[in-house]
Amino acid sequence: MKNLLMIPSWFAIPGSPNAGTFFTEQARLLSKDFNVRLLANWRHPVGNMTYKWHSLIGKQMPILPFDNGRIWTALVQYECSRNPSLDRKFEEHLEGQIAGYCHAVKQFKEEGFWPDVTFAQSTYMGGVIARHLNVKFGIPYLINEHMQPFDYDLPDQLKWDERFRDALENAKSVLSVSSFIRNNLLYNRAKCDPIVIGNYIDDSLFTIPVEPNNPHKDGFELLTVAYFPGIHKDIPNLLSAIAGMPKAFVEQNRLRLTIIGGGEPCGGFDGEHNMLEEMIRNSGIGDKVRIVPFASRSQMKDYMQKCDLYVLPSMWESFGMSPCEAMLCGKPVVVTDCGGTQEFFESKMGCMVRTHDPSALAEGVMQVINQYDDYKPKEIRASIVDRFGAEAFYRRLKWRVDEALA
Repeated sequence: MKNLLMIPSWFAIPGSPNAGTFFTEQARLLSKDFNVRLLANWRHPVGNMTYKWHSLIGKQMPILPFDNGRIWTALVQYECSRNPSLDRKFEEHLEGQIAGYCHAVKQFKEEGFWPDVTFAQSTYMGGVIARHLNVKFGIPYLINEHMQPFDYDLPDQLKWDERFRDALENAKSVLSVSSFIRNNLLYNRAKCDPIVIGNYIDDSLFTIPVEPNNPHKDGFELLTVAYFPGIHKDIPNLLSAIAGMPKAFVEQNRLRLTIIGGGEPCGGFDGEHNMLEEMIRNSGIGDKVRIVPFASRSQMKDYMQKCDLYVLPSMWESFGMSPCEAMLCGKPVVVTDCGGTQEFFESKMGCMVRTHDPSALAEGVMQVINQYDDYKPKEIRASIVDRFGAEAFYRRLKWRVDEALA
């Protein structure tokens, strides 16, 4: 079997266990045909003088093994300044990660594991690191783009854009999760031809419940997931939509909304749970909304199965995995036309509306509820399984990995 090194650009570290869980799920798929090692990273802020001294002497922190089931996983630990200047902050992260990953590859060689290919998840920073490993060790790589690297607004963005283009243009293959992301790469003059492969949605975990819900009797449970509820998730749009619905409709259908997210204890998103609570207090519908700060993958399955309708109110999504997980459970969805949702949405699944328009979102939700009995759970599920379930997704992914190894 060939050896594959996966580099995720973000990952489920102990303090933020839901960040990028789909990278592990993809690694498990690949482990059927490849020896997979998943190597993420974890930063350690230190005093400025300590950082400078350790950088001068080339000190490297040990690789930290990480319990991740049957997938070999470890964290590259690296140091950075506790209070760096803005123009140095991202450079320090890049320098630390490059040094850490190079150290790890040398250690792998001593252990008898030499990567035949590196699989970088997103260009920033995984693809940039994979390019450095390619230059230093000659390891070919491919990139699967989940984001829009040219839109990060980093200090010295022009320098970063050069790094992104260099990484993309020298990859054996560039993949993207949606046509929306592919077009962004091409618009920013990256000389590559990204191949859209979508995302893997775990059709073994998310299934249609044995006992169907009865919302006409018990009321309609709406669900949305926003682990890191920043501006692009546009939760105020959803709250305003529900607050603007006719009161008679809300009461007649006994609408309730569950928001999962805002409670990750680490990962740079501190305080977003409190931000959600403030939004709800200001919405005037606090009695109809509950927050679940955190849910494990198995708990998420339960929430998806118990909801009656999934609502995605985002202004921007590279794909939209959560509504797809709900659809695997047979649930109709209301999603905004926010980019990546075009990759999976079909009219038989529910309703698509314009972004940042509470009236349109409210109309979409009311339309789906009024036509609720017309939606067929098995058809909704099959549409996702046939395109993004394990078998369909892995067939596309393995083809491109094999191509990179040729």
